[in-house]
Amino acid sequence: MDSYKSVKEHLEFLGYILEEKELTGHDKEKFPDKKQFLAKIRSPKSSFFITYLPSNGFNFLSSYRAKPAAKEDKLLLLELLNKMTLESYLCSFVASEDLRNVYLLAWCPDYYSKTSFGIFLDRIDNDIKYAISHNPAILNFIE
Repeated sequence: MDSYKSVKEHLEFLGYILEEKELTGHDKEKFPDKKQFLAKIRSPKSSFFITYLPSNGFNFLSSYRAKPAAKEDKLLLLELLNKMTLESYLCSFVASEDLRNVYLLAWCPDYYSKTSFGIFLDRIDNDIKYAISHNPAILNFIE
C-alpha cells in the first residue's frame, strides 16, 4: 500500500475527518502528482492541511487565528515563535506576514509505518504542549 493511502487511513482511524482539496492552475500543471487534503478533528489535538508530493513527502500545516495583540507587539510574538521553534523537536512556528495567523509546520518523508507515523503525530502534539507550557505568553497572541 502506498504511503499516501496509509497516512490517510491512519488519520481516519484516529478520528480525523478528511476532505480532499482539488488542485487548480499552476500547481496542477507543475505538480501533477501533488495531493492535498484537510484533516479535521474535534478534540484538543490540531487539525492539519496536508500537502503530499511523492518526491518530497508530507507537509503538515496547522493554522491558528492571531489576536489583535499580534499586531500591537509584533516583536514579542516573533521572539516567542522563534523560541518555540528552537525548543521544538519537530515543528516550526511562524506568523503570516499580515500577522493574522500563526502556523505550525511539520514534515515527514514519503514513507509509512504505523509505529513511525504514530510517533510523528505524538511528537507534534508534544511540541505544541511543550511550546505552550514553556511560553504561556503565546496565548495572548492566538485564539
